[in-house]
Amino acid sequence: MSGNHRKRFALTAAAVVAAVTVTTLPAAFAAPGADAAPRTEGVSVTADGEAANDRSSGAALSRDGRYAAFDSEATDLTAGDTNGLRDVFVRDLRTGKTQRIALEGREVRGPSLSADGRYVAFVSSPAGNYSDSDVRLYDRRTKKTERLDVELPDGFDGTGAGGVSLSADARYAVFDTDHREDGSVVFLRDRKTGTTERISQPNDTWQPRASHSATVSDDGSRVVYARNYTNGPRGDDWSDVWLRDRKTGELTEIDRSHDGSETEKESLDPSISGDGRKVVFESRDTHLVPDDNDAAWNVFVHDIASGKNQRIHGTQGGPGEAYTRSPAISANGRRLTFTTELAEPGSEYGKEWPAYLRDLKTGTTTLISPDTTGGTASAKVAPGGISASGARIAFYSADATLLSGDTNDGYDVFVRHMR
Repeated sequence: MSGNHRKRFALTAAAVVAAVTVTTLPAAFAAPGADAAPRTEGVSVTADGEAANDRSSGAALSRDGRYAAFDSEATDLTAGDTNGLRDVFVRDLRTGKTQRIALEGREVRGPSLSADGRYVAFVSSPAGNYSDSDVRLYDRRTKKTERLDVELPDGFDGTGAGGVSLSADARYAVFDTDHREDGSVVFLRDRKTGTTERISQPNDTWQPRASHSATVSDDGSRVVYARNYTNGPRGDDWSDVWLRDRKTGELTEIDRSHDGSETEKESLDPSISGDGRKVVFESRDTHLVPDDNDAAWNVFVHDIASGKNQRIHGTQGGPGEAYTRSPAISANGRRLTFTTELAEPGSEYGKEWPAYLRDLKTGTTTLISPDTTGGTASAKVAPGGISASGARIAFYSADATLLSGDTNDGYDVFVRHMR
């Protein structure tokens, strides 16, 4: 569409399918509280507790750990799913009910949940056409949907959305969308004031850069995102991490060196804690902390107040012994999840990427993704996948041994009850 400003609008409930099915939880997937022992619960499961007939991903969790959201191409998660498209699902882990959220003729994906699980934000697009995607929010109480990528400046037409993330109360939503000349740009939508503001900086060279993977603090004052080149000025350095302080307008690079020296490698997958005090990301750069000589991927925790980075080593405990990647941070900044690269037994080239929970206060590390044989399963926790207490963690895994009857040859979604 043209560069004219677009107005916020709401879709009627009739435009959204919200199907709910009651699932009787089998013994292997007992309701929370029935057993205090750590356990893994299947989330993208049928009414019989079996693996879905197609792949699922995008695991998110409400702060109290009651609701888990994900997207899936499966058709047997709820009754009446006949559209043949990827839909968003919200599962109530207390009651075993699964709700399907679908838009007629459109695929929906990448859900983000409010703290209480009432609101679900997601990206939607016509079937098979991700380049024509937009950003929407569904209110599970009123059953109404609204567009979030509205009131954009000239040059943006809301057809290239890549991802969305909500604040705890769903007042703020941050998302990225394409500009015909400027690459993808991060915006913040304030649903209370009905305003949309640009967060990421304009390009300073002829080459477009993409700003994406944004998350926002609970009060909406701080937004963190990644910004990458197609071909970086220093060879493989093609992504940095940035923080916008909306109160001061200040823009700060988070993956900066500890001593003012020039960084040389890329940084990815940033997210900010709900209290706005810490940022986590992964990086290959060796200048972010003193004496970094392992030249490997590492997860870092950045303290915004002090400006210092803390490197997170793998489960073996020392530098160079294991990569750490794919971080997510809890709302209070105390707990961190990450994956660690481990060689599979008996395989020279095969790798596992099990997920772990690190308590930054006590230093303890706990496996999130044990398999059914006493080993580990590859898994990933996305931002928004940790409950407020850290007692429950949502993750997705392609390990077929974790669910009965898993033949979908793809990811399934789980919640790990840590205690």
